[in-house]
Amino acid sequence: MKWTTAGDSIDERAKLQMQLLENASKAVAPGGTLVYSTCSMFKRENQDVVLSFLKEHPEYALDPFDSPITGEKTDGMMMTWPWHADCDAMFVAKMRKNQYSSTDSQ
Repeated sequence: MKWTTAGDSIDERAKLQMQLLENASKAVAPGGTLVYSTCSMFKRENQDVVLSFLKEHPEYALDPFDSPITGEKTDGMMMTWPWHADCDAMFVAKMRKNQYSSTDSQ
């Protein structure tokens, strides 16, 4: 996919991913967890979407977790490549909503 995907289609998918993340975030209770995951290898669909979301939503923060593959602590985001676990490329970000979010009264 890396060699056959046009840059503009990645941007379109990243925009869609952001909309999906925005929609899902509305259903998370204070103190709850929001997991964003893709089977994409592109930074624009992965880290860039998450960092943009976090910038716009200060009530969320990355929530570090242990990698299920290596056991190492992540910063809340993890990219898995085919050579890591004999699988397709995958990305996951775990975020926690502030328990006392001011957006809940809206």
